[in-house]
Amino acid sequence: GEESLQRALLIVSDWPLREGWETDFIQRTLLKEGINASKISYDSILSERPYGGLLYKAAAGEVESGRARITTALSTAGPSLVLAMGEACLELTTGRKGIDKWQASVLRPQPNLTVVPTFSIERVAQDLSLQMWVALACRKLAAELKSPSQEPKYDFLLNPPLEEALAFLREQVLPSPVVSVDIETGRGQINTVG
Repeated sequence: GEESLQRALLIVSDWPLREGWETDFIQRTLLKEGINASKISYDSILSERPYGGLLYKAAAGEVESGRARITTALSTAGPSLVLAMGEACLELTTGRKGIDKWQASVLRPQPNLTVVPTFSIERVAQDLSLQMWVALACRKLAAELKSPSQEPKYDFLLNPPLEEALAFLREQVLPSPVVSVDIETGRGQINTVG
C-alpha cells in the first residue's frame, strides 16, 4: 500500500504521457501493485511529443537539455527508484543499451539508485502483448519499494592462480592470431571461463 512507498519514485519517458489510455494504463498497472500514482513523480526527456513520435525528430538542443536535467536530478538528492520507459531512457539512466535485453531487470547504475527499465508506452501501444512485460516491470518496482533486493556477493576462485594463467597466455595464446573464450553460467552466475 501507500505506507510502503518510502523511497522516492520517478517515471522517466521520452516525452510526457498523453492523458487517456497512456496515463490510465500506467496508473492502473501501478495501482494493481499497490503503488498510488499520486505518490509518483514523472519526467520526460522532451516537453512534448515530436512530430511523428520520433525522438530524433526533436530539436537537438531540447533533447540535450532534457537529458541534462534528468541526469542532474538523478545524481543529486533525487529519486532512489526509477521506472525507465524505453530505449532512450534506459541508456540515459543506466548507460546500457538494449531495452529488449534489460526490460524488467533491477539495475543499480550508481549507489542509492535503482532503475527498472521497461518498454516505451509508444511501443506498447503498437504491440499490446507487451502490456504484460510492463506489468512485470511494475511488479519488480513495487517489490523494490517494499523491500530493496541486495546485490549478490560473488566469490571468485582462480585456478590456476592469476600469475600462472597470465604467464601461460603470454607464452601460448598471445602469439596466436585468433583467441576464443567460452563462458559457462549456471543459476545466473558465471561458473567457468575457459
